[in-house]
This record gives sequence, C-alpha cells and structure tokens, in this order.
Amino acid sequence: MVINAVRGGTNTQRLYAIGVAHLMRKYTPEEYISVFWSHVNKNGSMHPYNIELGRCWEWTGRLNPSGYGDYGSRSRHMFAHRLSWTISNGNIPDGFQILHSCDNRICVNPMHLFLGTNYDNVLDRERKGRGNQVKGEKHHKCKITDIQVIELRENYASGLVTQRQLSKKYGISQAHVGRIIRKLFRKEV
Repeated sequence: MVINAVRGGTNTQRLYAIGVAHLMRKYTPEEYISVFWSHVNKNGSMHPYNIELGRCWEWTGRLNPSGYGDYGSRSRHMFAHRLSWTISNGNIPDGFQILHSCDNRICVNPMHLFLGTNYDNVLDRERKGRGNQVKGEKHHKCKITDIQVIELRENYASGLVTQRQLSKKYGISQAHVGRIIRKLFRKEV
C-alpha cells in the first residue's frame, strides 16, 4: 500500500520531521508506511462510544510497558498511534498529544484519534470514568480508615487534643493531621 503525501509535505519530509528518517536507510518512505500498516489488524473491537466511527485498528506489533503500540528500532521509536496520526493528518503541533476517542491504547485508526493537550487528556479520562485515582481508605498507602478520620476531626474540634497528640495516636505526621482537619486530604469523608 502506497500512501500519497498528505498535509504537511511529502512522506519523506514528514518522516524526517518526526524523527524516524534513520529507518529509511532500510526502506523508502512508502515501504516504511506499508510495513507500519502491515502490523495493524483492521478488524478490532467496535468503537465503544460511537459505532459510526467503526472498528478499532489494533496494533499487532511491539507494545511498550504502558500497553501502547511501539514502532521503530530500539534506539529510535515512537507510539504507533502518533505515527498513524502523522501519516494520515500531517505533523503533530508542539504541545499537543494524540488522544484516543475509543480508549483502546493499541488502536491506530485515524478516525479514533484526535489532537489535544495534556489537560484535554486528563479531562477526557475523568469524563469517561477511567481515572485511576484511588482515594480514601481504598488507597494502598492509606494509614487510617474513614471512621478514624471522622474521629480525628471530632477530637480536634473538641479542643481537648493537639494535632501533635493526634499524629502520635494515629501514626501519621502532624502536617498530615493538619491537612485532614482542613479537609485538604480525605475531603470525601
């Protein structure tokens, strides 16, 4: 499959711009792009939020430790979804990321990818309920339960104990006690 040049210059110019031109010693730009697409299964799962966008095109090549598609040599590589965006839409502007509308890390379908800032990425994650922010006593580093937090606040409000005394009682720092009292920490309780 030969991909014609799209916005942002010729395939050669685009590949140089994204830092993978060193791989073109082995391939022409068209061959490089063809090899990239040969690692894609276009019969992946359906888009979970908008079936009109069709199926995910799932990366079948190497994955990085975070589960994203990884393409290139050991020393010079990039995320597969970023390369897919670049092939299809041109260069990625500085300060922007490529986000997945389908939330499938291995998807490289250009119809499922969109430009956004880091802030947009965080908002998208939270809006879709994918935030991995475990809070309160469910957090693996939590030292006191929700009941203890309520008890700590009530004890301090009574004026009979100091923050230092509470820190010794609960095995947490005085600064942490102060943040719990002011509801900077454990505000959900």
